[in-house]
Amino acid sequence: MFKLLTIIVIFPCTMLFPFVEGDLDYEYYKKGSEEKKSMFSHLLFSFGSSSFFDFSRKDDLISKKNTYSWNARISSADKIKIIAGNYHAKFSSGMILSRLNSTSNNPFLSSTLRTQSYPFLPESNANKDDSLFGSAISCSVIEFEDIEIKTHVFYSDKKTYITSGEYEDNETHRSYLSLNSSEGSDQEEVASSKISGGSICFAYELLKINVNGLYSLTESSSERLKSDGYDYYSAASIYFSFGIKQSEIFSEMCFSNSRDNCYVDTFSYQYGMKHVEKKYMISFVGKNISEKIYLPFGSPCGGKSPSAQNMFSGYLYVTDKIKTGAEIVQTRYKKMSQSETHLIDEKIFTDIEIVKNIYINGDYCRTKYYWKTDENSEALSAEAKLYSKYISMNYSFSKNDDRKKIKSEIETRSLKAFSANMYYVRILGKDSYYSTHDNVSLSMKYTNKNITSAVSFTKGFGRGQNYNRFLFSISGLI
Repeated sequence: MFKLLTIIVIFPCTMLFPFVEGDLDYEYYKKGSEEKKSMFSHLLFSFGSSSFFDFSRKDDLISKKNTYSWNARISSADKIKIIAGNYHAKFSSGMILSRLNSTSNNPFLSSTLRTQSYPFLPESNANKDDSLFGSAISCSVIEFEDIEIKTHVFYSDKKTYITSGEYEDNETHRSYLSLNSSEGSDQEEVASSKISGGSICFAYELLKINVNGLYSLTESSSERLKSDGYDYYSAASIYFSFGIKQSEIFSEMCFSNSRDNCYVDTFSYQYGMKHVEKKYMISFVGKNISEKIYLPFGSPCGGKSPSAQNMFSGYLYVTDKIKTGAEIVQTRYKKMSQSETHLIDEKIFTDIEIVKNIYINGDYCRTKYYWKTDENSEALSAEAKLYSKYISMNYSFSKNDDRKKIKSEIETRSLKAFSANMYYVRILGKDSYYSTHDNVSLSMKYTNKNITSAVSFTKGFGRGQNYNRFLFSISGLI
């Protein structure tokens, strides 16, 4: 009722404002007897420069099912920011609260790096399963010379649907991530996942201290969710960060509490350092996750806990035209039946500019599995690029234990209104599925004033991969 009322009140009001940005995507996919048709629409309404309303909707035109997300944002001169609807949240380095669909758990990566000034991110896609739903407020309490104190508070209440399959697979112990926000055909009951949290952030020059807290409660009409003690859950963490010129160090320590585990047995932590110079960069992150901790909203070690992990990465500019680097990740799992339960991921990469506008790069990856017996998995990739004023060409090759992939691509550049892209991919493998797999794709984009339209067609053929995909998109200011 609250969602419907908000849309009814706010949505018509946005028509009074001239700045509206939107896009519409249509996708058609057919593989054998399988056929998919979907429509995605997104509208962004601007109330001046401080208020926005986002609405996204995805329709399955064959099953007639749809899903949508929305959010409204208001800010006042960086003193207070309010968001309501579907959104993501991350506290500090992400130990107790991170984006639910985060693919990386390295706090230093640019894709996951979030400042502590505003930890809430609006949901711009129609997939509301991976987002929170409710409201959040950020407020600047004190700003005096080099001292700054901010508070962040949020509350989320989502209806989730429990199916018989989730009962049988004993998936409800995760209580939130395993349950769907969309109605299922065999739903048995509706549960309410309530999550609330807050953070107090203190900053003095290059020193930052954050105190974070989180509480989760899942309620349903049956007692199935309470059978393993995770119907309620709370967590707390403290975060320290300090920077000196090009260097930064941080540490975050956390605890969690549920029906079965108390704070004392769940102490976990992560720490790291990063140093950046003109010619090189090095970073290190270490994590130790307790065997009894329960972190359904954090990303401690790639979403897997309990475990211990060490991550090292660095790069070096040998010359202005040659860059090389390496990444090493060692992970040890603590609750496994095998005696040796860890793996090591290694990656070495190099980028070289041969002459002006001609580049080559490559990387070598190896994963060592230490279970009952040692196993290795290796991957190699190389790429060559050629840039000119109006066109770019790209040729890449990759290989791992199961398959080889070759890709050739050509793309227009520096054309103001029109651009085109065409690529061909061939995949060869040891098994019958990848014995022959080819893709041919052609896409074009045209911009006229504030409107951009794009169309693409992909043809897949070969053993087990005969399909057609068509995508049309139009976006811009309305």
